[in-house]
Amino acid sequence: MFFRRKLNRSMDLLKERSGKNNETEEEKQFIEEQGLPVEKHDVFAMILSAMIVIVPIALAILLIMVFFGSLIFLI
Repeated sequence: MFFRRKLNRSMDLLKERSGKNNETEEEKQFIEEQGLPVEKHDVFAMILSAMIVIVPIALAILLIMVFFGSLIFLI
């Protein structure tokens, strides 16, 4: 979710105003430490996006190395 912090902050404010705060300090700390859970296809999406970013850069570097290597051997 894009606005997770804003949502959490507004929910906390609503709980304070209504006087209903059922979470203890330990529960809040546990939730903050755990972070957001990874969903089923999130890992695949992260790997795919990393490949989309890294592979073209690696290919460009490899092509530059081959180009300069061929210049050295041809001269």
